[in-house]
Amino acid sequence: MKKIVKVLLILIIPMTLLIGCEKTEIKALKDSPTVFKFEEFSLVLEAYVSRDFFPGGLPGVQNSRMRSTSKLTDQNHNDISARFDLIKQYVIDNDDVWESNFESESNSTEDYIIQKSVSNGPEWDTGIKVDVVCKFVDISTGIEYKIMVEDQIIERTE
Repeated sequence: MKKIVKVLLILIIPMTLLIGCEKTEIKALKDSPTVFKFEEFSLVLEAYVSRDFFPGGLPGVQNSRMRSTSKLTDQNHNDISARFDLIKQYVIDNDDVWESNFESESNSTEDYIIQKSVSNGPEWDTGIKVDVVCKFVDISTGIEYKIMVEDQIIERTE
């Protein structure tokens, strides 16, 4: 009996710590600012999260996995394109987090906006609200920061 208890404790304690760590990580992500003020910059984040149900693509394959585009904008219209770079995105649905590195280069035509996308995310329900956190780097120092936009609806495109 004592062996069974020891085995159970050995299994349960690490799982409990792991779950606690995940909750701590989510809380830390959700503590990210919605406006990042630094030197002459006042950065905000916008995000568009969707799942595409439009028929087409490869024959017999329907890719309805989630995708997201994030836009980091300086409200003062300062050039941020050579100073900052978006590197990672976290989409948070309660206790679930989709973490992904950005796949593309910025496709913004404005130098005060950095816009990047990720795809191949989870198949969460559409119409629900999620929070989006982006990690970005100050290229001049290598220091990483996070910024958040709350209550983004996962859109359904058809």
